[in-house]
Amino acid sequence: MSYRETAMSPVGKAIWTNIKALLLVGLLLLTPGLVQAHKVSDSFLYLTDHSVRLDLAIEDLLRLDGVGGAPLDHNGDGRVIWGELLAAEGRLATAITGGISLRLGQSPCNVAATLAGISRHSDGPYSAWQIESPCLTQGGDLSLSYDLLFKQDPLHRGLYRLQRDGGEAHFGVLSPQSNRVSWAEMGYWSTAKAFFVQGVIHLVTGYDHLLFLLALLLPVLREQSGERRLSTVVRETVWIVTMFTAAHSVTLALATLGYVSLPSAPVEVAIALSVTAAALLALSPLHYHYQMALAFGFGLIHGLGFAGMLAGLLDATAGKAVALLSFNVGIELAQLLLVAVLVPILYALRNYRTFFNIASPMTSTAIAVVGLYWAWLRV
Repeated sequence: MSYRETAMSPVGKAIWTNIKALLLVGLLLLTPGLVQAHKVSDSFLYLTDHSVRLDLAIEDLLRLDGVGGAPLDHNGDGRVIWGELLAAEGRLATAITGGISLRLGQSPCNVAATLAGISRHSDGPYSAWQIESPCLTQGGDLSLSYDLLFKQDPLHRGLYRLQRDGGEAHFGVLSPQSNRVSWAEMGYWSTAKAFFVQGVIHLVTGYDHLLFLLALLLPVLREQSGERRLSTVVRETVWIVTMFTAAHSVTLALATLGYVSLPSAPVEVAIALSVTAAALLALSPLHYHYQMALAFGFGLIHGLGFAGMLAGLLDATAGKAVALLSFNVGIELAQLLLVAVLVPILYALRNYRTFFNIASPMTSTAIAVVGLYWAWLRV
C-alpha cells in the first residue's frame, strides 16, 4: 500500500480513488488522437514502368496546402460531387504536384497531375489522379519522392504497388521518414521491412485496439480466492491474447486478399462497440467464462479494421503475401510487447487494497464510456 493511501482515512481513500478515475475518463475523452481512433489517412500509388496513378481520399483533398479560393464543397451540402472536383482540378493538381516529384537518374522531371475519375476503397471514395511526366516514356532509373499531407498529418502514409514489365508486383509504404521509392531497388526484403514497421505503428496508434486489449486484461488480473502466482496470470493472459491474435489474423488475411469485403464505417462502429462490450464484461463476476470467446469473436472484427491499410492494393501476388505477413508480424510483436509491459504493472497494483475494489471497476467504466463515444462519433 502506498504512503498516500496509508495516511488517508477510508473516506479519503475512496474520494481520492474516484478523483483519479474521473480524471482518467476526462483524459481519455479529451486526448485528441482518441476522438478518431483507428481512422488512418492513406493514399494509394500504382506504379509501372510508364505510368503513375494516385488515389487520394476525397476528405484528404480538403487538407492539402494550396487549395485556396472557394471551398471544394462549394454548395455546402456535406459531400463533394464530380462537378465540384472538376471545378477545383487546377488548384488541386498544383497541390498534388507540389508533394510528388520524379527523377530520372539524378535529373528532376517535370510532373503534371490530371483528374482521371473516382475510385472506391474500403473507407470510402477516392479521387484518382494520373501523374504525367516525359520521364515516364523514357524508362531507365526512375525514382519518386512523396511528401503529400505529411505536414498536415505525420501519420499519413502513401502505400504503393510497383510492377515492372508485367512482372511480379512489389509493395511498400511511403512515410515522413522514408518518402522515396526507386524502380530499380524494390524487392521482397524492402517490402517486408516497410510493412513490419507499419504494423507496429498501426497497433500503437490504434487506440481502440489498445483499449480493447486493456479491457481484456483487467479481469484476468482481478484477485480471486487467495493469492495467484504471476506465472498463472501470464498463462491466462497468453491464452486470451492468442485467441485475439488468431481471430484477427484470419480476417486480416481474408480481407486483404479480397475474400471478404465490408464497408469501413460499420466495421469501425463495431470495433468501438467491442471496446464497450469488453469493458462491461470486465465488471461481471462471470467474465472468466467468456474472456477467450470474447477475444476471439471481436478479434474477427478487429482484423477487418487492420486490413483497411492493405486492402486497396488489390491482387493476391507473392509480394502482397510478404506485405501481409510482415504487417501482421509487426502488429503481433507490438501487441506482445504491450502485454509484457502491462501484465507486471497490473499484477503489482494488486498490492494496493483499493485498486481492484474501486479503481479497476472505474477504469472499466471509463473504457466503456469511451467506446460508446467512439461509436456515436462514427455513426
